[in-house]
Amino acid sequence: MKTGEAKRKEALEAPRGVALPKFPKLSALTNGLTGVCVLAGATGVGKTTLARLIAYSIVGPRRTGVFLDLENNHTGDRDKATSEMLALLGSDAAERFNRFMLFPDDYRELVEFVSLRPAGEHLFIVLDNIQLLADRVRGQADESRPVIGKVMDNLVQWAEAGHVVLVLSQISRAAYKGRPSLRHLSDSAAIERAASLVLVLWRPDRNDASMLRVDIEKARYGPLPRAGMTLRRDGYDLCEIGFVEHPGRRDHRRAA
Repeated sequence: MKTGEAKRKEALEAPRGVALPKFPKLSALTNGLTGVCVLAGATGVGKTTLARLIAYSIVGPRRTGVFLDLENNHTGDRDKATSEMLALLGSDAAERFNRFMLFPDDYRELVEFVSLRPAGEHLFIVLDNIQLLADRVRGQADESRPVIGKVMDNLVQWAEAGHVVLVLSQISRAAYKGRPSLRHLSDSAAIERAASLVLVLWRPDRNDASMLRVDIEKARYGPLPRAGMTLRRDGYDLCEIGFVEHPGRRDHRRAA
């Protein structure tokens, strides 16, 4: 457990987060993405859509994107969504995507690519999703430690080298009917320990798939904000609506 002084010192020493051009309210709420960021939610809630829109809007000459797409959302008929998302992000989005977004075939290729980056080159890495990755590499583990713990330790090393990692995670079915929390993360101990930021994406109204909410459940470099944020889903687009207060949280990170 950390003292108030230790938390304040950690906040002052926090690295500058990567701004989210598509989502300025979420950028203000999180102070940008830095380190290992976890986006958790139920199957089908919109995690991959949100991750893709974030990644597509960030990549460019200053930060190459690397997307480990284990659900094959960028192949075949499912890739039709890519062009629609890019059209939402401005006239240069398609060119930036084609030049600066890479798709490794598997985790080993991702690890090799990251290991070969020269000092000073910083990546935006998306891993979709951590539980599926664990299922695929579990038989290849050379230690008795859980696979997710090993992977998360690796992601922390990448973050310490200046890369930003966005990890998508499933939640337990116990949280499908309400607001998820840290305890609902699958393999929660390893994921929570490694994460500098944990976001949960969920539907406040189970009967309305178009309205979503993002809440911050862990923020290493500062207090938990008193607000969450609502999004409206329209096809492949996610539009920010506004902030929603959390009862009982004292600190508020919302920017004007």
